[in-house]
Amino acid sequence: ADYTAIAKAAMVTEPKVRLVLARREYKRLPKDLLKLAHLPYLELDLRGNDHLDFEQAIDLLRQLPGLRLLILTRNVVKT
Repeated sequence: ADYTAIAKAAMVTEPKVRLVLARREYKRLPKDLLKLAHLPYLELDLRGNDHLDFEQAIDLLRQLPGLRLLILTRNVVKT
């Protein structure tokens, strides 16, 4: 199922969850994403978050063992 709110996605018992956080203007990902660590299969759509701190994002996302698909298109990656 597709969700657009972290809190709702954290409460599901479905084996496969897709969380769409596209175009949210995130600079840093919310730590609430860690509430999804129990999900066995997570797809996360972060398209269009141009100002996202990717170093912080990767540090947080690596704590989600069920993360199977990460969509990052339309983001500006600064090196």
